[in-house]
Amino acid sequence: TAAVTPGEWVELTAPLEDGTNHLVAELTPAPREEQTQLGEYEDLSSYDVVTTDIPIEVRRYGEAGQAIHVAPDGDEDSTGRPNDPLDLHTAVGFAQPGQQVVLHTGTYPLDRALTIHRGNDGTAEAPITLMSETEGRATLELSGSADGGIDLRGDYWHLYDLEITGSQGYEKPLLIQGHHNVVERIESHHNGDTGVQISGNQNEPYELWPSHNLVLSSVAHNNADPLANDADGFAAKLTVGDGNVFRYCIAHHNIDDGWDLYAKSTTGEIGDVVVEDSVAYDNGWLEDDPEMELTGEGNGFKLGGESMPGQHVLRNSIAYGNLAKGITSNSGPDVRVFDVTAYENGLVLPGSSAVNLQLTTSAATTDYAAEGVLSYVAGRADDIGLREQEDTITTDPSNYFTYAGDGARDASRNSEGVHVADDWFVSLDTHGLRPEIAVDGSVEMRGLLELTDAAPADAGARLAPNPDPTSIEVHPPVESDRPGPPAHAPGPPDHAPG
Repeated sequence: TAAVTPGEWVELTAPLEDGTNHLVAELTPAPREEQTQLGEYEDLSSYDVVTTDIPIEVRRYGEAGQAIHVAPDGDEDSTGRPNDPLDLHTAVGFAQPGQQVVLHTGTYPLDRALTIHRGNDGTAEAPITLMSETEGRATLELSGSADGGIDLRGDYWHLYDLEITGSQGYEKPLLIQGHHNVVERIESHHNGDTGVQISGNQNEPYELWPSHNLVLSSVAHNNADPLANDADGFAAKLTVGDGNVFRYCIAHHNIDDGWDLYAKSTTGEIGDVVVEDSVAYDNGWLEDDPEMELTGEGNGFKLGGESMPGQHVLRNSIAYGNLAKGITSNSGPDVRVFDVTAYENGLVLPGSSAVNLQLTTSAATTDYAAEGVLSYVAGRADDIGLREQEDTITTDPSNYFTYAGDGARDASRNSEGVHVADDWFVSLDTHGLRPEIAVDGSVEMRGLLELTDAAPADAGARLAPNPDPTSIEVHPPVESDRPGPPAHAPGPPDHAPG
C-alpha cells in the first residue's frame, strides 16, 4: 500500500512468477476534504475504488551478452536463434540488460507501434541494443500502424542503424520518452510526423520528462504532416528534461523545420538542448515537389518558443537553403549560438523576408550569446534584438552578420568592416553537393561550405571527423531452447512489457 500524490512518482515492488502473472491495482480516492487539487466548485464524479487489471508475462531468451535474432517472418514461439528468429515485438518486450536484439535485413511492416515500456530498461553498464545485422539494414514500414513506430519509454537503450518510414499523419515514427538512450544512425523519412522527436507527457512531473538522450549520426528527411505545419526533421520540444543532445545529424526537406525546440507557456520551460556538428538545409518543402506546390514554415534550426527561457546551444553547425530562417530563437530569450555558418536562407521563394539569423523575443530581457557566426547571402538582414543586455554580439569581431538582403554578396561583414567573400569557401554549390553521414559517423560536407585559409579562424562551422566512432559487433546468439525465467528483476508492474 502506498499514498499517491498527484504529480509525484511512486514505485512499488510486486512478486512475480514465471509465465503469466495477474496483478490488480486498487486505487482508492482520498476523501473530498483531502482533494487539494480540486477547486471550490469542483468534485470527483465518484469516490468508489478504481480497479485496474495488470497482466505481466515473465519470460527470457538467453542471457546478458547474447543476441536475440529477429526476422520479418519471425514467430513469437521461436527461440530467437539466427535460424529460428523471433518476431520484433516479442524480442523487444523480453530483452534483458546487456543483450542485443538483432534485426535481419528486410522490411518489417508494423501493424502497431513498437512500444518499449517503462521498466523495460538496460543499465549504464549493460544497455539493450536494438540494431540491424551488420551485413544489411532493417526497415520499419509504418503505413499499416495506426499508432506510429517506435515509442521508446525505457531507459538505457541503444538504437542502431535502422530505417523508419511511412508513418501515418500525426503518428510519431520515433518518439523518445525515456532517459539515457542513444539513437544512432537512424534514417527517418517520408513519415506523417516529425522524424525523430524527444517529448514526454505534460501530465507528468518534470523529473519524468525525457532526459540525457543522445541522437547521433542520424538523418531525417521528407517528413510531412497532412496540414504541412508540424512535421520537423528532429525535435526536442514541449515536455523535455535535461541533458538531451543531437550530434552529427542532418535534416533536409522536412515540411516544417529541420530542428524544433519549441516550448509553450502552458507547459512551462524545457531542459536545455544541445545541437552540434549538424546540418539543416532545404527545409520547408519536399524533395519530390520541386515546384513547391506544398510548403511549410521551413526554418533550419528553431531554438525556442513563446518567449520561454531555455539556454539551448547550437554549436559548430550549418544552415543553408532553408525556406525561412536559417537559425532562429523563435522568441526564446537566451539561446546560445557558437561557430555556425548560415548561407542563402530565405532566398528560395522570390520576395521572402526570411533571414540567416534571428535572435529576437517579446520577453522583457534577453541573455543571448553569439560567437563565431558566419552569415552570408540571405533574403534580408540578420535580426538581432537585444533587451536590457549589453551588446557584445554585434561588436564581437568573430561575428559576421548580413546587413542587407535580396542575395547581396557584399552585405556580410564584422564590426571591423571585414567582408565575407566567396573565396572563404571551398564550394558554394548547394545544388550539386549534398552532406552525408561519413563512415565514422560524422557529417561529410564534400567541400560544400567548408572554409578555406582565407576565412578567419574564429568564425563559422568546421565539421571534423568523429574522434570516437561507434563499433558494434554482434553478440553470440542465445543458447536456450525455450524461454525461461528472467535473469533480472522486472520493473514495477505498471511499467513492465505486457
